[in-house]
Amino acid sequence: MILRLSALLTNAHASSCVTLRRTLSTKASRRSIECRRFIDSLNCRYLHDITRRLPSDLDPNVAAEYLFDEFYWETRCSVLYPRQALLAEQHGLSWKQLFFEIHMQQHFEAFGGNDHVMPPGILTTLNACQDSIFTLRAEQLPGHPDLSQLLQKLHNITIVNLTYGVKKVGMNFDRMLFGMKEAQLPAVISIIGVLQIVDASYISNALLASTSITTLILQSNLIDDDLLRVLMVGLTKNARITHLDLSHNKITNHGSRLLARLIDKDSVISFICLADNLIHAEGGRYLGRALKMNQSLQFLNLRLNRLTDSGGQSLLEGLHQQSTLTNLNIAANSLGSAFARSFAVVLQERQVKLRFVDVSSNDLNNEDVESITNAIKDNSTLCDLELRMNQHNPQSEAHQFIKRVTYQNELKTQLRAIC
Repeated sequence: MILRLSALLTNAHASSCVTLRRTLSTKASRRSIECRRFIDSLNCRYLHDITRRLPSDLDPNVAAEYLFDEFYWETRCSVLYPRQALLAEQHGLSWKQLFFEIHMQQHFEAFGGNDHVMPPGILTTLNACQDSIFTLRAEQLPGHPDLSQLLQKLHNITIVNLTYGVKKVGMNFDRMLFGMKEAQLPAVISIIGVLQIVDASYISNALLASTSITTLILQSNLIDDDLLRVLMVGLTKNARITHLDLSHNKITNHGSRLLARLIDKDSVISFICLADNLIHAEGGRYLGRALKMNQSLQFLNLRLNRLTDSGGQSLLEGLHQQSTLTNLNIAANSLGSAFARSFAVVLQERQVKLRFVDVSSNDLNNEDVESITNAIKDNSTLCDLELRMNQHNPQSEAHQFIKRVTYQNELKTQLRAIC
């Protein structure tokens, strides 16, 4: 009897699956009413068994509108994107979100040429899956699309992560394939007298129009001070950006002066990464002045710049009354004894809440580490101090003492979190 019921149920599921497939294949004018009516008539207990029988090559634009069963999207992701299927936690733990964010990324990365207008196919896909996309990512972007067209449709977008360029070009390398482009002169400029809008302007305009973007990542885009000035138009007027990553670019001291406006007393930014740029001592002074008034920044990464002792000291001057910054990375900045003395003073300040500091790959010697050791004795917040690749002896008693103190502070922090 049980086997008979199981066979009947299987046949019913198969029949329902065929009906659902036929309904999804009808014309758009009829599909909306028929599909909604059919899905509403299904028993919720059997909906999963029916949808899992659907093929994984259904039109994404149709499936986005009518299929919400996560088991169907999990199966489809496992078939089409087996590697990315292991990263569901990076897509809101939603298989449907994972599918359409990767699907949109592939369409976006295939957009090439100098045409700034998005092709109709991409815009059609956006109309269908706009509710399922929260992250816009492109690891290689050969074209230069107008992002405002995208963001007008993506009302839920919170993260924008773009890298302009092409991967694996081999012997076809062309310098013009990489990075954001400045204003280009069209062939008919003498007739129409118009300049094409720069990529930075597109992003800036998108930031002005968006009400949901909180994270902007523009790594390895050859952004210099001129392009940054264009970006600042949107950044300064956007009060929702909390995470800004401009690492691996060409920002100099003047760019640091521009960015200092973003971390004033009214700032909401909590994360800034400026690693691997061209910031020197003067840029460190601009950032240090801004930090004196800032009450939001928690993470600052300036590794692989050129602060030197002077810039490092100027940066630390902004931390004496700073109580929000917990993570500071200033590795590989040619920091030496003068910086170490200033750093020791900062560690003794009770208002300072630094927990993780990276000063690796600098020029600190044994005496510098000793001065830091004397300052850290009464510090109860520092949980990790990275000193690798300096000019001191890592086996010295001072270095081992720092490791013991930071480890004890970390244990105390974990216990307080548990209790």
